[in-house]
Amino acid sequence: MKKILCLLVLVLGVVGCSNSVLSDDYDEATLKSSAQKVLEQLNAGEYQAITDSVSLDLQNDLSADVIKQAWIPLYEKLGTFDAISNYIIAGKEEYAVVVVLAKYEKGTLQLTLSYNPQMELVGLYMK
Repeated sequence: MKKILCLLVLVLGVVGCSNSVLSDDYDEATLKSSAQKVLEQLNAGEYQAITDSVSLDLQNDLSADVIKQAWIPLYEKLGTFDAISNYIIAGKEEYAVVVVLAKYEKGTLQLTLSYNPQMELVGLYMK
């Protein structure tokens, strides 16, 4: 779990220090669609499907079990999914970051996803 948090801090730190311009390598509609799909997979408990979209070098660190262990307590606290309220898309060098704000019956989820140019997940953060 510490490895995942360190990786997320690294990726988000790189993006956070940027001018947030999205590279031409990315299409905003594709990023939104991919982020929506990950959210749907979380809500459906399809953790392996998420792991399958993670870059190969991170799949051992971001396994289906790790995602499940992080998601279940949060999902139980949030309740039933209602709707996506907003997307924020930014970029730094070769990475794209999508922040999804999603409404649930008892709160709001901020799901932050980082992608490489091959549209593989290289970062996943939930709060």
